[in-house]
Amino acid sequence: MLITTTSHVEGRPIQDIKGLVVGHAVVAVDIFEGKDVEIAKGVKRVGAYERTFTFARNAAMAELLADAKSKGANAIVDLHLQFGEVDPTSDASIFASFTGTAVVV
Repeated sequence: MLITTTSHVEGRPIQDIKGLVVGHAVVAVDIFEGKDVEIAKGVKRVGAYERTFTFARNAAMAELLADAKSKGANAIVDLHLQFGEVDPTSDASIFASFTGTAVVV
């Protein structure tokens, strides 16, 4: 599956537009898992959040690819990714959301 953030695939004209495709994942953060790593004096990378973001991104991408494949597409154009907190007043869970347009090139 070809994936691009642009509206076209260089050298491959779009033959058919299959429509909007999406992939979402909401994941709880286990703040007690793993250790933080100090990368500079007073600056720490929070391992639990980094692993959770990676997991959410990968899960959302898998869902996006399955959606595109089910529509008969072989490429996704105009890919967008959004991350966020489900409840901004709580650090309990985050989401990753991909959207794009499924096409045949």
